Amino acid sequence: MGPTGPQGATGVIGVSGATGATGATGAAGTAASIAVGTVTTGAAGSSATVTNSGTSSAAILDFSIPAGATGATGATGATGATGATGATGATGPTGPGVASGGTTGQYLKKVSGTDYDTAWETFTTATVGLGNVENTALSTWAGSSNITTVGTVSTGTIAGGTY
Repeated sequence: MGPTGPQGATGVIGVSGATGATGATGAAGTAASIAVGTVTTGAAGSSATVTNSGTSSAAILDFSIPAGATGATGATGATGATGATGATGATGPTGPGVASGGTTGQYLKKVSGTDYDTAWETFTTATVGLGNVENTALSTWAGSSNITTVGTVSTGTIAGGTY
């Protein structure tokens, strides 16, 4: 045998053959499932994301949705209804109040500038500024050289009574 010669040019393509018969239907596949997993709020300005934490045939989609920018303050709402009255609080400690003691007709006198420094006193002509007034009934009063007698009332009506 002699040496191999150069390859010749490709020949003309022949006519296509007829289409073959349709193949048999395959077996039914398993349906895939999709469920929502977690939904979280992402940082403001970040992109929304969806991640499959399951499998390709049993997808569990986890969503991260970015927080929106803080909006402007809204108008003040209407006043709500008054709430129920709360429980009565515990009784507080007894305050200084009025000092104990004293008798009928006495008064409580402030003794000094110190808070609650008081004492019970009985009214006398001296305590009400009448220390120089005599305590004598008019019917027994002998008179005084300091008072001039103008006249005598012999009869008359005083406070509805005749005298």
